[in-house]
Amino acid sequence: MRVTMVNSSLGSGGGERVMVTMANHWAARGWPVEIVTLADEPSFYPLDPAVGHTRLGSRRASGNPVRAVVANARWLARLRAEIGASRPEVVVSFLTAVNVQTLLATRGSGTPVVVEEHSDPTIEAVHSVWRALRRATYPWAARVLVLSDVARGYFPPAIRKNVGIMRNPIAVAPPGDVVRGARRQLVSMGRFTEEKGFDTLLDAFGRLATDLPG
Repeated sequence: MRVTMVNSSLGSGGGERVMVTMANHWAARGWPVEIVTLADEPSFYPLDPAVGHTRLGSRRASGNPVRAVVANARWLARLRAEIGASRPEVVVSFLTAVNVQTLLATRGSGTPVVVEEHSDPTIEAVHSVWRALRRATYPWAARVLVLSDVARGYFPPAIRKNVGIMRNPIAVAPPGDVVRGARRQLVSMGRFTEEKGFDTLLDAFGRLATDLPG
């Protein structure tokens, strides 16, 4: 399966980590995988050498609305060309703004596009323009993937019927890496904002701590 993945960058964010994890997994299976990012930075996470990485580079700010429309049209044309050059059988896109741009760039190409939301849309702050574009373009997606039932329920029926739930992948340490009898540590990283759910984590830990003193 030839897969092309699109994201704003491969920086240190959680969505970027998930993309690299998926790309590395598919590359290990022998699938041709190409990643296209809008930013010019290299990957923060270790990327399998077999995975291609095309970086489009940052766009310059437009001076007026007319120039902005022209610049965006050229940008989408370039994104379409880069995706087409990789000859994908499926395109996988991450995060709202990039999902919208990818769906616009691939419109009419015949290539199925899977878009992924990696935040809680009921809490995440998304500009009204992007929300409107999301409602307009997500019905074009072959599949919309979210992290939870709550996220799925956020979308209107026209989109919800095509929404699937896929949890984030994790790398599990081999059993030998855990010292039996040792006190375990629970570590969570993320922005200290409501959408990251640290309150849920603390509540769950509080319920388990007395039963699992280790």
